[in-house]
Amino acid sequence: MGKRFALDHATIGRLRSEVERMVDFTPASPHDFTRLSEIVTTHGCGYVSATTLKRIWGYITDAGDDYHPSAYSVRALCNLLGYRDIAEFENSDGTIQSKEYSGDFVASENIPLNATVELRWMPNRRCSLLNMGGNRFRVLSQENSHLQAEDIVECSCFTQDAPAYFTRVYRAGMPTVSYVAGSANGSRYTIEPPL
Repeated sequence: MGKRFALDHATIGRLRSEVERMVDFTPASPHDFTRLSEIVTTHGCGYVSATTLKRIWGYITDAGDDYHPSAYSVRALCNLLGYRDIAEFENSDGTIQSKEYSGDFVASENIPLNATVELRWMPNRRCSLLNMGGNRFRVLSQENSHLQAEDIVECSCFTQDAPAYFTRVYRAGMPTVSYVAGSANGSRYTIEPPL
């Protein structure tokens, strides 16, 4: 289980309000939370399940009154608003740092098995990823990045001109840290079908 944030009620309330303002709706049904989960993913912020979002919004209380979202979920919502993390969000003046994205993206589940994703970002960074299924990709090769050949990375979505978020990186079978490709200027992807 990931690290959990003990956010005060005012901060979590402000985070929810700013997300609602950004997406222009207040989640109030299971469909709304599924839609919000898809928005987080398509904006390149990683995957936060509809169930987790329901807990954050208090729509369901199965985790108890003392529920605290994971660091990953909090960061994803902050990224959706254009902030790096919760610290930057808390120190902001409430001005939304992001905008709607209407560009190209592809969910990992829609990439053919054994297809290769070529990912490039500045300056001079590149990696070639083989789709293994289940949002997992094996690094075939890389240039100038911290990833290594044979690393396994998890990514739920690739978005043109936006950062690529690898929620987990496995090296020699052991999980390491999360990784963001193109955090400053975004990344570009191309997909080569399997041979």
